[in-house]
Amino acid sequence: MIKIDLHIKKTHGHYVVYNTEKDKAHTHIRSAKTARKLISLLERGILPDSPFLIESARRLLTIDEFMKLKEHKKKQHYINIGVKGCRSHA
Repeated sequence: MIKIDLHIKKTHGHYVVYNTEKDKAHTHIRSAKTARKLISLLERGILPDSPFLIESARRLLTIDEFMKLKEHKKKQHYINIGVKGCRSHA
């Protein structure tokens, strides 16, 4: 987990996420949900999937903090592909 002080501020039609610890570090996001998701990912030390959010993370964090982010590993899902329509002959 990374300890950073990020805040969201609503402006004209969009949201600004800013880092109070880094001078003039901010990024513009269209929705509050995306802004909250970005903050959540960064606090957990996870690198976002989207190229736009990766660039936003780079703007908000120091170089050392950004380099410590880890890629989010997707869970593997098991899909049972059964054989349908086959009957055993006794």
